[in-house]
Amino acid sequence: MDELFTAIRGKGAFLNGKPIKASSQNELVKSLLATEMGYLFRDVAAGAVIATEAGGLVLIRNSGKDFDISSQRVSSYESVPKDAFIEALQQ
Repeated sequence: MDELFTAIRGKGAFLNGKPIKASSQNELVKSLLATEMGYLFRDVAAGAVIATEAGGLVLIRNSGKDFDISSQRVSSYESVPKDAFIEALQQ
């Protein structure tokens, strides 16, 4: 699999050099959710930049607070309502 995801803060997210965007799906059951985006600090930080630049949102898992660079347990989602996402994380 030759996939290289990159992002530059304020300039967007890319897959193999082509722009990518989070979907406009607004139903949680049909949305892509990711949790524990990486085990290393750099993986989490890079994943957070890629997700946010693509239009997704990254939160601290279980608390629903906005991503903090020191967070070790994070979750990311597309464009579903934030409340629905937080509720799903807490189940």
